[in-house]
Amino acid sequence: MNAKAIVFLLALLPMSISPAFGAESGETGASGEKDRKDSLVDLTLEADVESIWDEEPVLGKGLSLYEANYFMPVTWSDESRAGSDTEAQFQISFKQRIGHTHVFFAYTQTSFWRLWDGNDSRPFRETNFNPEVFYRLRQTKNPLGAFDLDFGFEHISNGQPQPESRSWNRVYLRPVFKTRDWRVRLKLWARVFAPDEPSTPTEPDGDDNPRMTDFMGYHELEIDWRFAKGRQLSLMNRLNFREEKGALRLRYTEPTNVEGFYWFAQLFHGYGESLIDFDREISRLGLGIAISR
Repeated sequence: MNAKAIVFLLALLPMSISPAFGAESGETGASGEKDRKDSLVDLTLEADVESIWDEEPVLGKGLSLYEANYFMPVTWSDESRAGSDTEAQFQISFKQRIGHTHVFFAYTQTSFWRLWDGNDSRPFRETNFNPEVFYRLRQTKNPLGAFDLDFGFEHISNGQPQPESRSWNRVYLRPVFKTRDWRVRLKLWARVFAPDEPSTPTEPDGDDNPRMTDFMGYHELEIDWRFAKGRQLSLMNRLNFREEKGALRLRYTEPTNVEGFYWFAQLFHGYGESLIDFDREISRLGLGIAISR
């Protein structure tokens, strides 16, 4: 992602963006009272939209769930380097608001577990660790829905020694638009702090994955559609237009009879399913349960 793309995106943003978690106080007098009432109407709409999409159970003061939290006891793929066609996959993700600021710390961990491989003591094939820090702006006056804008930095790694070590750092810009039925998230990133030379077993401080952006690209677009009885269909796309490599991920969730739990199905095809396989094209189908989506 080059600087011109970021500048162009920022130029398209509406001028009424304000920090998250509250609006500025209105003026006094008749015109001020009207502005205050209009603001309350807009905030009611926003709150209604947010209540639909932000199904993030509060875990404590300022602490809530973040990305999808799920457990798929069975997934099928015969294309990973592990050579095992069946394994479990789960993800843990939460965010912590820093005091009363608009800054969040978030952590996401995705694990691929060879749960059904009893001959090898059921090892974890791969775990990806993803801490991040971001600043969130929120639009409070929009008759169409709700709009957020996140500026962030994140690190992603698998915690392995060479030659299996994989890691990279990136800064990102993430606009999010939400209505009662749709949510669109576009994440644009640029890789930072990348060493000049590839890592080797004798020089482990080099670049673990010098071609990461060739396969992962510079953006991720996710479109969520919420329809009858709380069901949700989500489509994610990544694509490096120059290299013609990317990924597609389709998720379907549906509320169970137990409040706060969802049936979860995921189909993935492309590159970057996990860091160890970032340069390997993989198709995987999984079924399980989720507590956030």
